Amino acid sequence: MPTRLLVADDDRGFCQQIAEAIASDPKLELLAIVHDGKSVLEVLHRETPDVLLLDLVMPELDGIGVLEEIQRDRRELRILVMSVFGQEEILSRVLSLGADYFMVKPFDVKLLLQRAKELTQGSRFYDGQAYNRKSNHLEAEIVRQLIQCGVPAHYKGYAYLKEGIMRVIQDGSLINRVTKDLYPSIAREFNTTAEKVERAIRHAIETAYVRGNIEFLNEVFAYTVDSQKGKPTNSSFIATLADRIRLGIKVAE
Repeated sequence: MPTRLLVADDDRGFCQQIAEAIASDPKLELLAIVHDGKSVLEVLHRETPDVLLLDLVMPELDGIGVLEEIQRDRRELRILVMSVFGQEEILSRVLSLGADYFMVKPFDVKLLLQRAKELTQGSRFYDGQAYNRKSNHLEAEIVRQLIQCGVPAHYKGYAYLKEGIMRVIQDGSLINRVTKDLYPSIAREFNTTAEKVERAIRHAIETAYVRGNIEFLNEVFAYTVDSQKGKPTNSSFIATLADRIRLGIKVAE
């Protein structure tokens, strides 16, 4: 049986991308696409999807309101929340309302659908709530640090940096194999090339040093700046933020 998905997002172009990706995957079935919160509840009264892909910012009724209604009805439903906002307060709120996973935009649509499929297997393979709370806290902290640096969230390099920092936190040895392993693994995740990943990350860092929070950047990267370029290399940037975030999480624990 394919995993039945209900998609709720007011970005019609993004929804079209999701629809096309679902159509090419025999393990997935698109139940419906809606663009406002009230329509989500209407579909849920008629149908039973396996997973709801829910954006937080929608007209009529926002994603938080939808989660509150679903919780009130005590419906058994896997929910993956999507948002351009990654603040810890938002993350805590959606998880407390029963969301199973949280993804910060932008991200690759294929990765989104892979996570949706994993949610339907969660009860068999891991304690989904505990696993996702830890994973989402980490992702939210990476996003917070990148935003503080001034890396533009709509740049491809932002998404690549987020993924790269996550991978280095999980496997510190990757920082010694950036060109050989890290860039290629990010490229596979986003269906691009290692060279484009490297260039996009470099451009994102350079932009942060032109438009971003210079005081914060100088504080964080003071000892890793390339003397000739006046800014850290890609690997130094990733390693420094990964260490900073890893240390922060250990202190919090």
